[in-house]
Amino acid sequence: MSMEKIGFIGMGNMGRPMATRLASKGYDVRAYDIRPEASQGLEEVGMLWAGSIREITQTSSVLITMVLKAEQVREIILGSEGILETASSGTVVLEMTSSDPAVTREVGLKCAEKEILLIDAPVSGGVEAARKGTLTIMVGGEEEAVDRVRPVLMAMGKTIVHMGSLGSGHAMKLMNNFISATTLSATAEVVALACKAGISAERVVEVLQTSTGTSDAVTRKFPQHIFPNEEIGFTIDIMQKDVKTYLQFAQEMGIPTFVSSSVYNLWNLHTIEGRGQQDAIHFVEPYERWCGSQIRGITKKNKEVPN
Repeated sequence: MSMEKIGFIGMGNMGRPMATRLASKGYDVRAYDIRPEASQGLEEVGMLWAGSIREITQTSSVLITMVLKAEQVREIILGSEGILETASSGTVVLEMTSSDPAVTREVGLKCAEKEILLIDAPVSGGVEAARKGTLTIMVGGEEEAVDRVRPVLMAMGKTIVHMGSLGSGHAMKLMNNFISATTLSATAEVVALACKAGISAERVVEVLQTSTGTSDAVTRKFPQHIFPNEEIGFTIDIMQKDVKTYLQFAQEMGIPTFVSSSVYNLWNLHTIEGRGQQDAIHFVEPYERWCGSQIRGITKKNKEVPN
């Protein structure tokens, strides 16, 4: 069986390493992004640049979209210059953005009218997992279509979970990111409290790693990124967007949002104050002010050799 020809739309922090991974596995990958500068260096990693969505649809059996938000997905697929205008029947669209399940279902109906198969397959694991091909991929869509693209998914991810019908992958991604945003928020508060009380922030995180309060925030984000002041690879605005979309989804389902409303307000505070485009490690900046202690960069500070 011949390998699918891939059209990859979105060469951002996650899209580029994911597309590079596919190329390294022998897939014929053509890439497109609205930013012309994103074409730089693609040939060196085995990819070709497409000048438009029209060009990419005419040469691909599987189209992958990895952009920032649902509005962009809708325009890429349904717009006047979008995928549905030129893609052939039988084409599979793998929508891998952290998007809105309602938009996914809406777009899916339009795709079905043109006999194009839409699958939602958002990812978790960050930039490093994208480079290594160890992403967790949450998939929604028809089982037959999912089986067809499973080899493509396995080239990018280590854990592939079919969540159910179209939109369920994006729903799972929202739930995951809400938990991620919540544990990062709670850990930032605890670390600030520890600093204010004169307790070592690093020792607090060390204890949490093997205690009932453990989470990705204490096993990875704080020790590997926030304490050494090394960027995570996603912005505050992206997390704020995902928590906001989670809130909308929960409200549509009739589930109270006591916790998520508070978490959203915390992340939105940074956007309001103009820090939204900063990397998520800077989420702790207000906590540093509130506790009067440094949190970002304390690992490097502690490793400095005294004069």
